[in-house]
Amino acid sequence: MLADVLKAQSERGSAYFVGEAVSAVDFYWTAFSNLVNIMSDDVCPLDPAVRPIFENTSAEVADAVDPILLEHRDRIMQAHFVVPMEL
Repeated sequence: MLADVLKAQSERGSAYFVGEAVSAVDFYWTAFSNLVNIMSDDVCPLDPAVRPIFENTSAEVADAVDPILLEHRDRIMQAHFVVPMEL
């Protein structure tokens, strides 16, 4: 459903989930998406002992994530977060 929303928004000329500007939904997805596909260590540095916990996503879940969702996450991250993240 989220991918369908982004695709429909893109057809309208918007790069966001809602309307024409960044909203809480964009930030929520950016944060939540790391539970299904953690960003690389250069963007989201984690203790090496902790990273495997976030990389332990089932193939079924990983395969269900449309690439547009991760592209959106990465774009929002670059534009609106401090990179690399400081955890």
